Amino acid sequence: MHGIMENDQMFSAREKPWHGLGVVTPDCLTSEDALRVAKLDWRVVSQPVYTEGAITTAKLTGQATSIPGFMANVREDTNEVLGVVSDKYHIIQNVDAFKFADSLMDIKQGEARYETSGSLFNGRRVFMLINLPAEKILDDEVEKYLCLSNTHDGSGSMKVFTTGIRVVCNNTLNAALKGYTRGISIRHMSSADIRKKEALRTFRMADDYFSGIRKFAEEMSGKKVDVDVLLGKLFPEDESWTARQKLSNADVKQVVRELCGKKDDLGNHFGTGWAFVNGVADWRSNVKPRRVTAKSADYRMVSFIDGDNYVQEAVNLVLAS
Repeated sequence: MHGIMENDQMFSAREKPWHGLGVVTPDCLTSEDALRVAKLDWRVVSQPVYTEGAITTAKLTGQATSIPGFMANVREDTNEVLGVVSDKYHIIQNVDAFKFADSLMDIKQGEARYETSGSLFNGRRVFMLINLPAEKILDDEVEKYLCLSNTHDGSGSMKVFTTGIRVVCNNTLNAALKGYTRGISIRHMSSADIRKKEALRTFRMADDYFSGIRKFAEEMSGKKVDVDVLLGKLFPEDESWTARQKLSNADVKQVVRELCGKKDDLGNHFGTGWAFVNGVADWRSNVKPRRVTAKSADYRMVSFIDGDNYVQEAVNLVLAS
C-alpha cells in the first residue's frame, strides 16, 4: 500500500502527481483552491487519551481513566486518531500552513506558485511544493522549490526545505553542504508579522543554499575522480553475499557508471565529481528499483523532500577524494 490512502488527495499543476493519483489542474492554484482541491480543508483537534481501565495491584477495573500528559491528535472530519502527543504539542492546522505559504507568495509577488499539495497516511503528513523561478547551475537549468512538510502524528514540527530538480533529466539536486542550511523548522505562526518574519528567513535560507549548490557544482566539475573507485566505496561488496547479491550489486554499479558518462547532459563532465554525484542522483530519482515493494514510492517521495542518503554519501566521497 502506498501513502495515499482512502482519506488522502493530491493536486498537481499540469502533470499527474506522485503515484499517478490525484487531481491534475491546468495551472497552479491559489492557496484557497489548493487547500480545497487537495482535500486539506479539515482540522486536527486535541482529545484526552484514556486507558480501558485503571490498573491496581489486584486487578484491572472497568473505569476508564485519562492519561495525564498525553493527548490524541484527531482528524475532525474522519474522527481518525493521527497520533498521540504530549499535552504541550502545538498543532499547526493545514489552513495556517497555507497562510504561511501565502506569506511566501506575497514576498515574491507572483514569482512563486503552488505546484503540488496533498496528504499522506490519511493526513498524518501534509506537504506542499512552491515553485520558484528557475536558474542556471553550470549548464543545467534547475527548477527551484520550497517544500512545506507538516506532521499531525507528533513525529516533528512543520519544516520548510529547499530542493532543486535538474530539468533535463528530472533528478533531484539535494545535499547537506557544510556551512549551508537546506531546511528550517517553523514552530509558531500566531500572527501575520511572525509569518512574514519566518518567510523572509525561509527565502534567505533558500538563496544561501542555492548559492552553495552553485559553488559546489563549480568545485565538483573541476575535480577529477575515479568513478570505479568511488562506486566501490558507495556500493561495497560483502564477502558473505551470495552470487546473486554480488551480481545485483554489480548491476547497480554499471547503471550508475553509465548515468555518469553516457547521458548527453553529463558528457562534458565525465570523470568529475559533478558527473558522479548527478549520476547517483539520477539513479535514485528515476531508475526503477530491481525489487519494487509496497513502500518503494513512499521512500522515493521522502528522499525527494528530506534528502537522499546515497546522494549525500556520494557528495561525501567526492569531497574526501
